[in-house]
Amino acid sequence: MRGIPASGKSTLANSLGIRVLSSDELRLQHPEIPPTSTTIWTMMQNMLRQCIESNEDVVIDATNVSVKD
Repeated sequence: MRGIPASGKSTLANSLGIRVLSSDELRLQHPEIPPTSTTIWTMMQNMLRQCIESNEDVVIDATNVSVKD
């Protein structure tokens, strides 16, 4: 699913009982990890792998819209 930020994608997923993995939430839970570190993404990949292996529906909340030059 795609949409502009704050349009309700994660809220919809949560209401359907789908687990949402959010890079922003992980950053809030681990303020000791520098913003430029790839550790958050490694953690997200590991969590995603666990969800897939246990056949759990999951949504990744980490896409940002930006203009490329």
